[in-house]
Amino acid sequence: MLRIRNNQITDDKGRVLKTLSCPFKVSDSDLRAGTDLSFECKKCSRPVYDTDRMHEIEIVDLLNADPNACLKINRLNPIFSIDHSQE
Repeated sequence: MLRIRNNQITDDKGRVLKTLSCPFKVSDSDLRAGTDLSFECKKCSRPVYDTDRMHEIEIVDLLNADPNACLKINRLNPIFSIDHSQE
């Protein structure tokens, strides 16, 4: 399971895979159809990967290859454990 805490995604070993940050504050309405696994961002034209359509290992592999990859994360997706507490 991947964990999200303090805007960071970590793997099951606690290794930081990505810091979540978007300078454009993209919402669902800013995304247009792309590939089977991604949307295209209307604001910056980058692919935004839909984690609801990916397995955990695919997300880890993507972030290992490109830590700056953009992700669309559904808070109800069981792949993610979201921790709302502060350090």
